[in-house]
Amino acid sequence: MATVRPILVYYEHPDWFRPLFAEFERREIAHRLVDASRHRFDPALDLAPRPTNGAANGGSRSATVSVIRGRVSIDPAPFANGDGAGAAAPLVFNRMSPSAWKRGRADAILYTLHYLRYLRSAGVPVFNGLRAFTVETSKALQLSILRRLGLRAPRTQVVNHPSALPAAARALEFPLVVKPNIGGSGAGIVRFDRLEDLEAAVEGGRVSTSVDGILLLRSSTRRSATASSASRRSRAATSTASACTSARARASISAPPTSARTRRA
Repeated sequence: MATVRPILVYYEHPDWFRPLFAEFERREIAHRLVDASRHRFDPALDLAPRPTNGAANGGSRSATVSVIRGRVSIDPAPFANGDGAGAAAPLVFNRMSPSAWKRGRADAILYTLHYLRYLRSAGVPVFNGLRAFTVETSKALQLSILRRLGLRAPRTQVVNHPSALPAAARALEFPLVVKPNIGGSGAGIVRFDRLEDLEAAVEGGRVSTSVDGILLLRSSTRRSATASSASRRSRAATSTASACTSARARASISAPPTSARTRRA
């Protein structure tokens, strides 16, 4: 008999991962499904690996998955969290979605950040861990990363309340779009063509906020990209022209006069 420890799949949308679950079953890969929408953990629980050599050490707290003649059976008793959420697992596969708020599970998004922070401090390896999920759940952070990498990104203002949008709009050019910092699949994005329309929406309470209360106001992607592309082409043309001018100047300086070349010939 071979004894292994399971992969824990921490997920929120079951329909998206049915093919993954089916493939785990087909390959008889030891795994456990953890529902992120209804979850709990003990922040004081020590998940560090422990000796497994018997009663002297209190026994092993690792959950075991036994593979006997191709059949998988999970012993749930060692899972100290009750639902097996991360306890002594060799790998937690995080598949929480930032669009969960569209399905009435907004609370699970910020909760997951705390859970991942706990798993990191406990030394539990996580695929799509805290750093990745922190970026995934912040469009403001994503834009900062794009800028640092020198990649194109729309001009954007980040605000912490809808009432700050009209003032932020004065630093940009219309049309503008308002989008939640935590989104997904284009949800919650609203376009405004005029400042008056934006002000009316804010005054009428028609601007939805984000799960974390942060909103992004950004220039139209197409317009911003076109302007950026035009600017890049202009800089390239200027650079090319300068290079050609410098090359001609160097050639003019280094070349001897025609009469001198004739006399030597």
